[in-house]
Amino acid sequence: MIEFLFRFKVVYEGSEKGFKVTQLLKNTDYQFRTRAEGPGGEGAAGPVVTFRTKSAPVPFPSNLAVTEVTTDSFLVSWQAASEHKSKLQLSSSRSGPFKMVFF
Repeated sequence: MIEFLFRFKVVYEGSEKGFKVTQLLKNTDYQFRTRAEGPGGEGAAGPVVTFRTKSAPVPFPSNLAVTEVTTDSFLVSWQAASEHKSKLQLSSSRSGPFKMVFF
């Protein structure tokens, strides 16, 4: 079991039975809990629920170009977001152009 040392802060007070929390950080762990309050004061906190926000999708590189083609080499260039690493993958065929096959 993972324990978190979060300090809880109130993000909503009211009588609704749901509330959308916004402006969260991507790929970040959060915990939340509810607590009832009435004329008799504040009740005990309910169980803690933990979740992680989703990661933002990684954009694929753009402006792929092949130049300086020789008999045994070529230069590949592209543009990618600066915060992402790029991975160049190569496949080859001596029997002619590749064919797209859909299953």
